[in-house]
Amino acid sequence: MANRVTKSDVREIIDTSLGDAGVSACITAANSLIGTKSEMLSTLTSDVLRQIELWLAAHFVSVADPRVSEEATRETRVRYEQPKAGQGIAGSSYGQTAIALDSTLTLADAPATRRASFAVL
Repeated sequence: MANRVTKSDVREIIDTSLGDAGVSACITAANSLIGTKSEMLSTLTSDVLRQIELWLAAHFVSVADPRVSEEATRETRVRYEQPKAGQGIAGSSYGQTAIALDSTLTLADAPATRRASFAVL
């Protein structure tokens, strides 16, 4: 399926130093992820799917081009925000927004976002 969002759309919600090719690759990844789950997401409107694709693309941009979360003077320390390992798309605020938009809970139930639970008997 054709991409639902453009590079300009993505750049409106996330500032990035990635070039057009990098942003396009993130859009393609988001579109592909939605495509692999199209049957489960089929009840969502095209507007909602567009929003999910937008926020997923921003998530992938944040993985490829981490945000500065802390800067320090004198010591010249910069800390980058990285999506949390093992949490998949739930590891960034952009991915969490995409999950929140999905009323089918398909994205929330993705293997990387599931948490294990253990019981002691």
